[in-house]
Amino acid sequence: MQRGNEEATSGYEGPAAKRFKGGSYNMSGRESQEDRRNPSPSPVVHARGLNEATIEGDLVEAMQYFGKVRDVILMPQRKQALVEFEDIGSAKKCVEYAQTNAIFVAGVAASFNFSKRQKIRRPGNPDEAVPANHVLLFTILNPRYPITVEVVHAICSPYAKVVRTVIFRKTGVQCMVEFENVEA
Repeated sequence: MQRGNEEATSGYEGPAAKRFKGGSYNMSGRESQEDRRNPSPSPVVHARGLNEATIEGDLVEAMQYFGKVRDVILMPQRKQALVEFEDIGSAKKCVEYAQTNAIFVAGVAASFNFSKRQKIRRPGNPDEAVPANHVLLFTILNPRYPITVEVVHAICSPYAKVVRTVIFRKTGVQCMVEFENVEA
């Protein structure tokens, strides 16, 4: 019984028929499976089927044959990772090779495809750094004597003119020191 052909010829509009209407999106507004599995080329490659014990070094070792790796983000609970290459050509080599050959990462065959991301973003990345600031936050661990505004001023003033100092004592001791300029 060929139910799929009967549905198409009978004008059936059930869930199976609706799923593929509207180009690359289904009726719920989500991308179709086909688009998720074949994203456009990107320098970032999505690795699936990794071992839970995989570390960044394992991925770099396996990927180095395709080009220079810029960054790696592991998602061990999902057994997945994102690998960013220096250039898109290296990522293309990796994905093309993985379509016909197994790539082993930490002894396990993994699957690779392009990621939707064009770049891996990490907090504190120097490429995305905020401009320099003239306020420093100090965290004092295990203070051996009382920390006062005068003590902090005495520590900081040899380096630059201190404009203001604020001390917080909620969880441990922290203080913010504002200097006259950024060069301090």
